[in-house]
Amino acid sequence: MRAWPPSTFGSLASLISHRPLRSHATPSPSIRFAHPHLVPTFLAPSLNTVPAHLAASRSTLTRFAPLPPQPTTKCTASAGNFGQGLAWCCQELGVKCTVVAPDQAPQTKLDAMRGYGAEVLTVPYEKWWEIIESHRCPQAPGAVFIHPGAENAVLAGNATVAAEILEELPDVDTVVAPYGSGALCVGIACGVKALGSTCRVVAVEPATAAPFALSRRAGRACRFDAWEPSFVDGCGGKAVLDEIWALAHEHCAHLDG
Repeated sequence: MRAWPPSTFGSLASLISHRPLRSHATPSPSIRFAHPHLVPTFLAPSLNTVPAHLAASRSTLTRFAPLPPQPTTKCTASAGNFGQGLAWCCQELGVKCTVVAPDQAPQTKLDAMRGYGAEVLTVPYEKWWEIIESHRCPQAPGAVFIHPGAENAVLAGNATVAAEILEELPDVDTVVAPYGSGALCVGIACGVKALGSTCRVVAVEPATAAPFALSRRAGRACRFDAWEPSFVDGCGGKAVLDEIWALAHEHCAHLDG
């Protein structure tokens, strides 16, 4: 298996500073609630109130920006969120798109990706996670693979969420973000730092799929051998990716410590 270079804050921050921090002029309503382990001003960005392709296309648009126009098929591995963003971008650009999804992905997300013109293939979760870890998609030979979580441009696109949060609540103390591949949570955390805020970004995972909590306790990127699927389909992976572990460890907090 090829070893992929780790992302660093320096390389990511340079991308954030050279790209529009708001990729869409869409409001980002927030949910406020209390938790005994969180400081009083607490914000969870509510992305379910905007069209899924707009929320997910932040990262895909940023990834597409440096690419020259070409007809080559693009592919990714996604449970449905990143895949919708990529499918929409490809549809807008007239490029073919293939998304490989785990077999337990919600039908609504599979239908949405197909609605944006993507070819959607489903595989067992183990096979799907192999794509995430290897950066290789044998199901789409000849296609350009765009990783949903371990590319600097994708992380920089997700950092636009931080820009919108801080614009709406400049004094926010804590932001909570789901940790699946880590791309959204790490992107937001690095965006917060790049914009000079001291607010804390807390990663949350299902108890049945919590590799980030395990990794923080161990002090290294770990696999979560007790992984079980849950209804939270886009959150909770089998492992923390080595490529973004250093960023996640430094910039993302966890309620377990």
